[in-house]
Amino acid sequence: MKKILLIDNQFITQQGLTTLFASYKDVALEILAKKRELIEALIKNEEVFVVLDYTLSDFETIEELLILNQRFPKTNWLLFSTELSLDLLKQIYFKTTNFSIVYKDCKENEIKEALEEFISSKRYVCNAVSITLLNTFQGKITKGKEYILLQQKKR
Repeated sequence: MKKILLIDNQFITQQGLTTLFASYKDVALEILAKKRELIEALIKNEEVFVVLDYTLSDFETIEELLILNQRFPKTNWLLFSTELSLDLLKQIYFKTTNFSIVYKDCKENEIKEALEEFISSKRYVCNAVSITLLNTFQGKITKGKEYILLQQKKR
């Protein structure tokens, strides 16, 4: 039985994910309200799946979430939020391997695909986040190329 811990205080999200996870065999969903409850549950069993709306949670910093991830390395995470900062996206994407990311406003099929990959312990990053990260990275590459071209022209 796979245990899913949901930390999201929006009623509609709780109901929607309860309905989606009900279609999975051997899945038990527990709704939590606070970070403290999450930590207590992880102490009892860290081999769980955590769905977290980081934006609406009581986590104060990204570092706090990353420390919790280091403390419980067997936990799989799905960040399921409306919006996440670029700094958070970069830190989660580049410093972890067990975090999936999907936005609440993604299309139905993308959310279902994210849940499927997440519940299979595979990392999933939605298209919007992938594009954001790629554009950030390409911007740095482009700036680097422009710099090199300027240096070559000066010679």
